[in-house]
Amino acid sequence: MSLDLQIYSILWTIIFGLVYSIFFNLFYRFLVYKKLMFKIIYNFLFMIFFVFMYIICLTKLNNGIIHIYFLFIFLFSFYFGNKIFYKMRCKL
Repeated sequence: MSLDLQIYSILWTIIFGLVYSIFFNLFYRFLVYKKLMFKIIYNFLFMIFFVFMYIICLTKLNNGIIHIYFLFIFLFSFYFGNKIFYKMRCKL
């Protein structure tokens, strides 16, 4: 994979991690719902939607090549996004 393609993929992963953290904080009350069955359904649909969206966009960007450092970058940007967007969860 060329250097330009890696940089685009890393930037996409950072942006995706931040977007994921925004939606996680927006839908937090549904993801931690009290009833177990609804909690399982909401979490499953939430995860499936974002996994498919990430894979489809990564396929368009670099033919679906996933490296381990994409996972680390995603987790870092999700953690960073949660620190920034935590206030959205508190206000909802």
